[in-house]
Amino acid sequence: MHDQLDNDLSLTKYYWYYQSVCWVSLLVVYVIFVLPNNRLQTEGIESVDRLLIVGVYIVLLGFFGSHLLRVWYKSQNWIELGISEFWKRALSASYVVALCAAILEIPILEVVDFFLPPPELLADAFQDLGVIASSVSFRIFRSSLFMWVIYISWGGVYWGLKTWNINRVMKLRNSALQVEQKIAELRQLNQQLNPHFLFNSLNNIRALIHSDKDRAAELISSLSSILRNTLSQKKDLISLREEIGIVNDFLELEKARLEDRLEIVSNWSEDSLDFKIPPMFLQTLTENAIKHGISSKVEGGILQLESRLVENGMVVEICNDGELGKEIKGMGIGLENCRERLRLLYDGKAELNIYQKENLVHTDLFIPNKFGRN
Repeated sequence: MHDQLDNDLSLTKYYWYYQSVCWVSLLVVYVIFVLPNNRLQTEGIESVDRLLIVGVYIVLLGFFGSHLLRVWYKSQNWIELGISEFWKRALSASYVVALCAAILEIPILEVVDFFLPPPELLADAFQDLGVIASSVSFRIFRSSLFMWVIYISWGGVYWGLKTWNINRVMKLRNSALQVEQKIAELRQLNQQLNPHFLFNSLNNIRALIHSDKDRAAELISSLSSILRNTLSQKKDLISLREEIGIVNDFLELEKARLEDRLEIVSNWSEDSLDFKIPPMFLQTLTENAIKHGISSKVEGGILQLESRLVENGMVVEICNDGELGKEIKGMGIGLENCRERLRLLYDGKAELNIYQKENLVHTDLFIPNKFGRN
């Protein structure tokens, strides 16, 4: 599905195909229906029709002018502005291109008139129109209006097809996201409700029931909160503040299991707490840091959690004692699943990077402003 989605997002080859077919079809219609009714044969040159040359030239102006408009629309992202804002800009842009086309048309037609002069009847008709009709400014104005109508018509068709394609792609993306979310939920269930996690947590709670009832009650509350979030979470995105609550519940249970072997240092920026991230995402990264890093070391280690704002978004950084090679080997599929989930939720703009720095493994999550602040 992902390959199909990527292919649908790139329609350049189809654009050139339909662009060529449409403008050639317009020329064919001109030749079949318009030309016979306005046939003005040139004198002295057989099988050469002046109006045919003019028609071909107008179609070429339409072809390249409309392509220029497409480049303009795409570079400014006008299609995404909505129909009213699009047409406010498109009408002006269309006339600018039409005016340029009309200016280019004058010297070309002068060359055509020089080599293929119109019949005397047509020349007399031009003279009867007076000086205004034969002036360059009037010819430019007349031609620009004609080309403006053509470009506006083309723009309407382009906007309709582009909007239809955007809606179709969004439906595909939403469908893919729903499927991916379901898969992620199932994988998360397998990770969170695995027997080792539950048995370790329950055994720790059991050991504290008689010696420290209050502490046992706190751990039961933490485990209950994790299970509730895992089983009943329906949102695609939650605030970092909510996710921190899930992570803290998880760390309470891990602290009870590892005791002094786990040292936790957290520094959450207040300004970043309203950023939106996938539910259970940081909890998964935190669990990986402890499972594949700290808990595998006899002496344990330190876990550092931090969030901070950057120029164009937010960064969450998780650092833990360990070796990157061993952790990557253990995380493998889980890491790719996390990245795929980010790609679907944030349109490929979010990033997840893991790297070694001295004796610490760093996991950096970047969320851009455009998505994180919605």
